[in-house]
Amino acid sequence: TLSTGGRPLRNIIITTWRSGSTFLGDIMNAIPGNYYHYEPLLHFGIVQIRGPPYGDEAVKTLKKLLNCDYTDLDNYLAFGQTHVYLFTHNKRLWDVCELHQKYCWDPTFLSEFCKLFPFQSMKVVRLRLELANCANTLNSIYSDWANIPLDTCILNKFIWISNEKLSLCVGIRLT
Repeated sequence: TLSTGGRPLRNIIITTWRSGSTFLGDIMNAIPGNYYHYEPLLHFGIVQIRGPPYGDEAVKTLKKLLNCDYTDLDNYLAFGQTHVYLFTHNKRLWDVCELHQKYCWDPTFLSEFCKLFPFQSMKVVRLRLELANCANTLNSIYSDWANIPLDTCILNKFIWISNEKLSLCVGIRLT
C-alpha cells in the first residue's frame, strides 16, 4: 500500500458511455481491499475531453487520485458533496461516509484512507484516447505519468477499433 511505502495494484477502465463499464467497475470494486475511483471526471459535465480547455486539469485530477492525493481537488470534492454517487460506488469509502459524512469532503482524510488499500481501480468515460498513451498502457496512461505504473488498462474494443490508426496506438492489439 502507499501508506507503507509500497505500490498498489492499479487497474483502469478507459471507455465511453453505455459500454458496460459500470458493471465491470463494480466487479473490480467487489475485490476485497480495492479502492474504487468511480468516474473521477464527472465534475467536468457531459463532455469528451480530448485536450484544451479541460485536458490538463483532467489528467492532473486522475494523476492525483491514483497517488491518493486529494489536495487541490476542490472542484471534484465540491461536485461530490452535491452528487454523492461519485462516492457511493466506492463501498469501502462510503461505509465510512454514511456514518461520518464530514470525512468524505476532507482531503486529508481521503488521502490517508485511500493509501491504506492494496488495490485501486478507476473507471474513466470522459477522457479520450488522444490523451491516453496507448503505446505503454500497462505502465502509464499518459506520457507524463511515469511515476504511476498501471497493472491493467482496459480500453473499450469499439473505441480501440475506431482509433487503431492513431500513431500512439500503433503496435497494440486487443484480443
